[in-house]
Amino acid sequence: MVWKNQHAPSITRLHELLRLKIWKPAVVEAEWVHIREAEDERSRRLVSMPLGSLVITQWVSPSGSVRVLVPTEEDDPSPGLGWTDLGGADGAALTLLSEGTNFWVEPQGGHISEEDQQ
Repeated sequence: MVWKNQHAPSITRLHELLRLKIWKPAVVEAEWVHIREAEDERSRRLVSMPLGSLVITQWVSPSGSVRVLVPTEEDDPSPGLGWTDLGGADGAALTLLSEGTNFWVEPQGGHISEEDQQ
């Protein structure tokens, strides 16, 4: 997967984003994680991932939702994007595979416009 920055003339690949720990692999710890179209938990469900599934996380919102890649095929060159929750009353829904690293928190009204985040 090649990622092109819409705001700067830069291009990178998925393995570089993972190696640099900008995006992070995580494993599903809940029985099911439901990935939805938008951060709002009332938005349309795109897919459900069972316990043990691998997801690629991009960033976390201040409300505790995390944006993830949603590929539609193996080696998808332009995967979709979805949102899920990091956890809830029952505990963590996702666990990072990279120990000791932090999520990138994208604040509301941050450097990426709402339209570009869709």
